[in-house]
Amino acid sequence: MDFDPNNSAPENSGLFALPFSVDEARIVIVPAPWDATSSQERTSSGAPAAVFAASKYVELYDPIYGAFYRHKIAADAIDAEISELNRTAIKMQGRAGLCNAELAAPCERLNQIVFARVAGHMHAGKSVGLLGGDHSVSFGAIQAQLQKYPDMGILQIDAHCDLRSAFDGIRYSHASIMYNVLECLGLKRLVQVGVRGLCDFEAQYVETSPRVVTFFDADLYGKRADGVTWSTICGQIVDELPECVYISLDIDGLAPAWCPHTGTPVPGGLSYNDAVYLLQAVKRSGRRIVGFDLVEVGNDSFDAAVAAHLLYQLCALLPDARTDS
Repeated sequence: MDFDPNNSAPENSGLFALPFSVDEARIVIVPAPWDATSSQERTSSGAPAAVFAASKYVELYDPIYGAFYRHKIAADAIDAEISELNRTAIKMQGRAGLCNAELAAPCERLNQIVFARVAGHMHAGKSVGLLGGDHSVSFGAIQAQLQKYPDMGILQIDAHCDLRSAFDGIRYSHASIMYNVLECLGLKRLVQVGVRGLCDFEAQYVETSPRVVTFFDADLYGKRADGVTWSTICGQIVDELPECVYISLDIDGLAPAWCPHTGTPVPGGLSYNDAVYLLQAVKRSGRRIVGFDLVEVGNDSFDAAVAAHLLYQLCALLPDARTDS
């Protein structure tokens, strides 16, 4: 395929209109079209396809990172089994007399598939990002990264804590992802940014767990209202992170104007530029970003466009996203 980064996307081009195959790529994006545990609107199972389509309109040269696309980014194929599991789990929830414990089987199978795909690409020497789907898809990806980087921490940008032990009886709920990562996978450090929706259980968990540091949205707003710069605040956030960092970016961590069709929007939140600046601050600090997920994106053209630009920024953080000298 002829490729010119200065022209429009060629027919049949890949992610970001790039010509690279998964085998050639150094950065691989794994899609997970699953939203069976969503508690308000199911909008994110269609997001991977929508974001892939929107990515073809993202400009490839970045003022901060340069022409890092040259290090080859590609999207893995959408797994048909995940899509079928999602349909099955949604149908199960509509069945009278369902015991929510029955939903564990498709959720656990989802975790296995995501883990295998992410771990497989990592074993092939590639850097990996995950594109959801609701936030529950992150479990398998984080499990794979923790196997290689057991001392890594997670930077979670999110409107919610996601620290419930279960939600509506579903253990592997999107509202329980970080609880599961902490309690089942033994994560040593979780730094949350932008949280403005939580329950009593989560508030107590944050208060009592030495492994969790939460920068609540109200506190961030208060600091800025008192004249503290976002640069200073980002430095305080980064200081809480270990050397190796995985980024879990729930798009509802942004203000709803940036993600109007996300499944569970909450007033407040970061701007697009706030989030990008924070990501840049992590990279500037010299920490190693080992992987990421981008989740809860609404299946809408505007939401997909914002997510595609965020996805490109996230790719720039990975070890293989270096500009040519």
